[in-house]
Amino acid sequence: MAARGVCFLLLSCVLCRANIIQQPLLETSEGMDINITCNHPDITTETIAYYRHLNNGRITYIAQSYNKMASNEIGTVHIAEGRKSSTFTIPRVSLGDTGVYYCALTNLNKLTFGNGTKLSVKPKITDITEPSVYLLKSQEATEGLPWSACLTTDFQSSDNDMKMEVNGEAVNLTEKIMLDQSDNKWRYGVVTWDYNNPSENLNCIAKYKDKQYNSQNPTDEGSQMCSSLSIDDNFKTDERLNSLSLTVLGMRVLVIKGILFNLILTLKLWSF
Repeated sequence: MAARGVCFLLLSCVLCRANIIQQPLLETSEGMDINITCNHPDITTETIAYYRHLNNGRITYIAQSYNKMASNEIGTVHIAEGRKSSTFTIPRVSLGDTGVYYCALTNLNKLTFGNGTKLSVKPKITDITEPSVYLLKSQEATEGLPWSACLTTDFQSSDNDMKMEVNGEAVNLTEKIMLDQSDNKWRYGVVTWDYNNPSENLNCIAKYKDKQYNSQNPTDEGSQMCSSLSIDDNFKTDERLNSLSLTVLGMRVLVIKGILFNLILTLKLWSF
């Protein structure tokens, strides 16, 4: 019975919120140092702790301190004079550090969390490419489906650097397709159309890093049609697979010939 009471007390304390103030969102690039700040003006005798919630779905303990600096392999906790604020510093963040970081106050069996700071770590891009905007048209109109759509590809930032307009109206880019993230090349793509007038011809404009890119119509003079991607030089067919395919094909032909031969003999026997 006593154990149940202690468990209930712990759960009730974890779910409560004290006056712990955290910045809701932080964005940075990989390789940079980041400071996650926390203000706790009503602190008394509590110890200051930090937790994080990564993409694996678990909240894990990072570090804690009462009134001095504490470091480990993840980062360093700095406590300000008077203990009314603290900072958790992560040196040279990586993409795996993306998650929500919680500041907490702990005292005996009481653990109180703040609302958390969402840390978003973006890749450090060295090979900059410009986006391309293509106007794709259907050969036949289908009721309820867009007659044409705009394909924007090869832009390397999925957030504030890319703005899209379709027929003069701004588009909220909430769904994107990641094309490639290998060799430090992050490229995104997005398909847009006019939701209110799906059968109209589109006029698409992409604004990326203070530059404007207009949609290319395949029927316009001087424009280029979309083509398939070139085959990588490292791609080679498997000769053993080709030989096996030919062997199976040959055996099928022999089986068909055997069936036809037996069928012809059976018909001749029936004719006598």
